[in-house]
Amino acid sequence: MAQKETERLNEIMFGGVELTRAVCLVAELGIADHIKAGEARSVGYLAEATGTHERSLYRLLRFLAS
Repeated sequence: MAQKETERLNEIMFGGVELTRAVCLVAELGIADHIKAGEARSVGYLAEATGTHERSLYRLLRFLAS
């Protein structure tokens, strides 16, 4: 198999792992439970509500938003 094909296959097989884990982590933390429809919440509020590190939660949410 050519190098490009191998790289693409690896991308397909393993590239979604980070996204899948991020979605699972947000669900495990119960982030959605602290957000009401039409109401914005700050990362600081969500971090305090879920007992998480604010900067780390910010990075996780930015990753998912991208």
